[in-house]
Order: sequence, then structure tokens, then C-alpha cells
Amino acid sequence: MDNEGQVGQPIEVLDDKEDEDIASSIVDGDAVEATQLQEQKEAEKDNSEDIMKYTSVWRAVVNGKENLASQSAIYADEELYMHMIRRWQDEVIRKAQPRQLEVVRLEAVASFERCRAVDECPFDLQDQRDIVRVHEVLRMWYKQRKRVSVRIMLYLKEDIAELQSQLDSGTRAGGTGRRTATQRQLADLPMVLESEQLTGNLMPQIADRWPCKNSQCRNKGKTCWQNKKRPDGPDHVSNHYPVPGELFRQWNREINEDLSTVEQPSQNLIVQLVNWRERDRKKTAELPKSIESSSTTDQLIQTFLVTQIRQLTQQQSSTLPDTLPIHPPAPSSPIQSDSDPSELLAQFLDWFILHSSTHQKEALENIRSKLLDEDWNLETLRDERKGGAMTAAIWESYGFKLGTLAKIRSKISEFKQQRRPRSQGSNQSNSSL
Repeated sequence: MDNEGQVGQPIEVLDDKEDEDIASSIVDGDAVEATQLQEQKEAEKDNSEDIMKYTSVWRAVVNGKENLASQSAIYADEELYMHMIRRWQDEVIRKAQPRQLEVVRLEAVASFERCRAVDECPFDLQDQRDIVRVHEVLRMWYKQRKRVSVRIMLYLKEDIAELQSQLDSGTRAGGTGRRTATQRQLADLPMVLESEQLTGNLMPQIADRWPCKNSQCRNKGKTCWQNKKRPDGPDHVSNHYPVPGELFRQWNREINEDLSTVEQPSQNLIVQLVNWRERDRKKTAELPKSIESSSTTDQLIQTFLVTQIRQLTQQQSSTLPDTLPIHPPAPSSPIQSDSDPSELLAQFLDWFILHSSTHQKEALENIRSKLLDEDWNLETLRDERKGGAMTAAIWESYGFKLGTLAKIRSKISEFKQQRRPRSQGSNQSNSSL
């Protein structure tokens, strides 16, 4: 058929080279898109693995001592906001009604696992910018592979004037018109505690937090710090550590210097509490023995010595008639014992260092100085499960390796066995007098 009446359409013909360029551009575009998707997936995976998570404990405290409310949760990075904390604050105050509570301070304390009190970072919370600063510190520690945490502390103050008026109205309602001395002291107690806290004396708060109520403890009615694994754990007398006057004052100073808190003493203070209890136990255990010894054995020894001296005097007077009068010698002092805990520890460490390699001696000398300065002994160096007081946390806080502690503990029994023949020999020589 003839196509003379139709308008012809131009047909573009591509050569082989142009076909190859188009195909190549299509392949390159697919490769770039695939590479971008892979990079995006890897970035999302890295971000998901590097998200900081931390534990946050929120507490509300009234007049520095009463734990009004507490809660805890785990947060991821950028999940904690100021409006959440403000809402919790309002809820705590609302639930405490009709008590009149006033907000003194709201702070966040950034910390990490096994962090010393002096290394923690407190922040006064005013707005979201303060939360951002808290997260910056947490991220810095998180990059150092530390397990970070943050405490939200809401410090409240009771309206003492309102409380006083309620007490007065309650007294008037009773019809007496007067208050007893006990009622007046109870009414004045919040004011007294607050004034003591303002002057830096936190010892009343320590005594109020750690009263000893265990009937099996010799310190009942006074103050004992309790080394419980859980705050709600059973009250065992083995966990009681009496707080003497000098350590009471030191605890107060450390709280003012942010080294300790009312809830938790520092590691240095814990060591001193442990050593004080051990010394007090030994004094109590030795007291009946000394009384019995003075009443029986010492009397026999003194009688024996007097008899021997008289016989010796008679013999010398018969053989030496022109000598001067012989006076009985003064009683000799008791034989000094090397069973003093600090001296015994020093002897053990000297023996241990002597049997150690040369490159270890410098480190062991540092350990010796530290343990003697901190008043440790062989008994308190033992494992907690065997009645000791040295923990892995205390040992590592000194900067020492746990392997060295294990070696030291393994040699204590060998050292005691080597001392035993000498001690038995000295006892036999004493008994032959």
C-alpha cells in the first residue's frame, strides 16, 4: 500500500557506543543507591549500639532526714526532661498534704559505679539546660566505659510554725492547757535539727538514722552503723559497727566536706569502724582472763619467786659473810608479746616481702605502709565470709591489684604455722621458771 498521504516521523537511531554509556550510567546509579542504603543501615546499627542508658533514682527528703518518697527507672540518652521531674515534684507535695512542705533545693547528682563522693557532679536543676549539662557529664564517663547513673534529689522543708500551731491546738483541745516536758521536746525537735544542720552539726541526723535497737548488741541504745547488703535486710548483730565519739566527729566532718553522707560513710571511715570494733572485742575478751590470771596464776608465780629469792639469799649469806646485804630484786616486767595485731601484721608482711621476687618488693612495700597506716591486722584482712573486713572495693580503692590480696591471704596460714614452734618454745621456757 502506498503511504504518500501520511506524514513521516523521524526515527532516532542510537549507535552501539551510546547504548553502552546509558547502560553504564544506569548500573552506576544503582550501585551508588545500594552503597548509600548500606551506609545508612550501618550508621543506624552503630547508633543503636552506642545509645547511652543509665539508672536514675529519685528521692524526696524532708528536713534533711525523712525519706518521703523514692522511685527509680532506666533512661536512654535524651529521654529525661525537666517537665517530668517537675510533675513528680508536684505529685510528692500533693500526696503529703495536709503537711506544709516547701521546696528548698532540687538537684541532680551525676555518678558512676564505684564513684567516690568527691568525684560526683551535682547540678542545681532550674530548667532543661541543666539536664543537658548532666547528660554531657554522663556521656563523658560513658565513653570511658563506665556504668553511669544519676540521682534526682528533692530537698523539702516542713513548715515548723504550722506544725507548732497544730501541736498547740491539739493540746488545747485536750483540755489541759499545758504541755509536758516530753511534748515540748518533741515539738521543738524539728527546729533543733534544722538549726544544727545550718551550723554544720549533722551528728543528730547520724544518730537518728543509725540507732541501735538490737538487744543482742552491747551498744544497744546508742549508735551503730549497719553494713547491710540490702536496706530492708534482717538486723543481724554481726552487721553492727559501734560509732565512738571520735569517729562520730570525723563522720560529721566528712559529710561537710562531701566525702561521706548520712546514709553512707566513706571507705576510709568504714575501715576505722571495723578496726575499732575488733579492738573493742579483743579488750572485752581479754578482760576476764586478766582478772583470773591476777587472782590465781600470778599469785602462784609471785609466791614461787619469793621462795626462790629467800633460798638464794640464805645460800649467798652463808658462803659470803662479808658481802653487802642482798636486797630482793624488783619484780621483772612481763615478757613482751609479739601478738600485738599491728606488730604481727608488720612481721607477716616483712616475711612475705622477703620471700617475694625483686620486682614485686617495691609494690609490696607500698602495700605494707598503707595497711599499717590504716591500722589493718591479719584478722581483718581475711575474707568477709570468714569473719574479715577487707573487701574487693576497699582493696581496689587503695590502688592495689586483687591478685596480690589473694596471694597475701594464701600465705597467712603458712606464716602462722612457722611462728607456732617459736611461740610454744617461749611458753615452755616460761613454764620452767
